[in-house]
Amino acid sequence: MTISITKQEQTLLQTISIPPRPAVLLAVTEEASKPEPNVAMIAQAISADVGIAAAVLQVVNSAAFRRAREVQSINQAVMMLGLKRIVPLVNVVALRSAMSSHALLDNFWDQATEIAQASAVVAKLLGNDDLLDNAYMLGLFHLSGVPVMMLGFPDYPALYQKLGTLGWSQLTELEYQAFGTSHTTIGALLSQQWMLPKILIDIIYYQQDAASFYQSGEMSATALDLLSMLKIARHVVMKNTDLEWAQVQDQICEHLGLDDIKLEELCDQVDQILAS
Repeated sequence: MTISITKQEQTLLQTISIPPRPAVLLAVTEEASKPEPNVAMIAQAISADVGIAAAVLQVVNSAAFRRAREVQSINQAVMMLGLKRIVPLVNVVALRSAMSSHALLDNFWDQATEIAQASAVVAKLLGNDDLLDNAYMLGLFHLSGVPVMMLGFPDYPALYQKLGTLGWSQLTELEYQAFGTSHTTIGALLSQQWMLPKILIDIIYYQQDAASFYQSGEMSATALDLLSMLKIARHVVMKNTDLEWAQVQDQICEHLGLDDIKLEELCDQVDQILAS
């Protein structure tokens, strides 16, 4: 599977500023990729950015990642979680820090964070702890194209304000009609530039075409697991019963081996954990 960018989009995207990866993320990624990474240097690099360090601790101590005792320092977080888990978390919190603010995005980031937490909770409840970090990262990055479009197209805020009546599927179609691209394409390109795993980039790009992938065999079982976690999280957090959920509910049940009642029980559990 590949991202398909039209010539019109290629020209258009040259006028849009996709935020580069912050220095702290570059430093952490570079050190973590070494044959024998220095854990102390990674902790020091994270701690040097007070905002990102505070956000990492907040995530580590959230409902999705909560441990028996509170993690109080970056050194402790790195030692407890290990590099395989701390690097994706830094990636996640750096995204929000890198984005310029907009009045319409005040609640957007809160919702994106809640979806990320819900995605990780779903992974945990399904017994897929190995996918927990990618589920969290997918939850946050899957809408990352929205703030880029908000700041790149003067007319986008007016369209975004209609989201409540349109729903995400229809919003995506109108984005293509109005701007020649969509938040899913922009989000996939941003994720690609930030060097997210390819499996996440593909899901972000194709998220609104999800229903067709459960039977086609074009996505791996792991990708479908993550896609299902994301859709369940969106359903729980957004309280959506629109076309998006209706298109995938049966496929998710079949893929996860759940009936409708078990699926709704899972959703209720996620909701209760987030509320706690």
